This record gives sequence, structure tokens and C-alpha cells, in this order.
Amino acid sequence: MSPDTATRVKPGRKPSIARHPACVEIEFACARGISLRRVAEQFGVSRASINRHWHALPADHRARLVGLATELDRYEARIREVYAALAVMAPPIHRLRNIGAVEHAHAA
Repeated sequence: MSPDTATRVKPGRKPSIARHPACVEIEFACARGISLRRVAEQFGVSRASINRHWHALPADHRARLVGLATELDRYEARIREVYAALAVMAPPIHRLRNIGAVEHAHAA
């Protein structure tokens, strides 16, 4: 069986993942390297359907998605670093409110 015949579907019928309302999210989860089992559980589809869909996508499209996912992961990591640095520099407001209440109680 050639690779072309392995991914053929009935004419006029889209594969189940392509019809899924969260198709873009499923593809992006695959691009991020999340296990097919976890993606299947999260979106209520079979692992085999996701695997067929992902490998039926053109290689350049998959590569572009992986590149975007990698870039997004890098930005998210940087955002976490910035938030961690800000947390050290400025305590959360609820702590400031408690400190003010304690100081006010001691002054009375």
C-alpha cells in the first residue's frame, strides 16, 4: 500500500478531526508535543484519528505549527520569569492590605 492510498478517505467526506470544532486547538496541541493520548482524552476523539490527521497534514504546515508552538512556549516561559521577578519586587496587594491592618492595630 502506497502512502497516498493509506490516507485516502471517501470522496466528499472530511476526516473526523478536520470536522471537529476544536481542530485548530488539536493541531496546536500536537505541534506542542503533547501526547496523542492526552489530546484525545481532552477533546473526546480517538488517538488514532489524531495520529492520522496530524500525519496527513502537509510537512511544511506541520513544521510551521511546530515553529509557532516553540515560539509561544518561549514567550510563555519569559512571561513566567517576569511575573516571578515582579513577585519578588512587589508583594501581592492582599499582603499589603494585611500589613496595613496589622500596623493600624498596633497603632491603636
